[in-house]
Amino acid sequence: MRVSLFPVYLLKAVFVAALLWAWPAQAHDEHDPRHQAMETLSDAMKALVQMQRGGFEADEAEPIVAAVTDVAERMPALFENRNPGENNNRAKPEIWDDWPGFTARIEQFRGAVAGLARAAESGDSATLGPALNAVGQACAACHRPYRAPES
Repeated sequence: MRVSLFPVYLLKAVFVAALLWAWPAQAHDEHDPRHQAMETLSDAMKALVQMQRGGFEADEAEPIVAAVTDVAERMPALFENRNPGENNNRAKPEIWDDWPGFTARIEQFRGAVAGLARAAESGDSATLGPALNAVGQACAACHRPYRAPES
């Protein structure tokens, strides 16, 4: 009895076609440390907001806040290489043209993250909310002048 391999080849062809179709839509280089750091921040903030809404224990938030703190500490190094727009990133040239202003905003972000760490350590949802807002405002203060809109 001979088994037809047509369905297998058809599935492979559909898979390859889907990959080729989706490839240009890939917005960022997933191996770019800067992109990975921003994804870490985004995921961590979402998780902390959910914790704040549902109640949390300080030890639950600690590893998430540690990840945010790690990114905050590495932030200047993530932008040392001048590469606006490369790999479809949204970094604007203004980052490097206004390096002192950019690093001042990073310091504001670090201060907000330190406040977030203190709030999370307390285990009090009432203090975590304002700390999350402060971090979000620090993110926005940097994104507005230094990040290009999505294309």
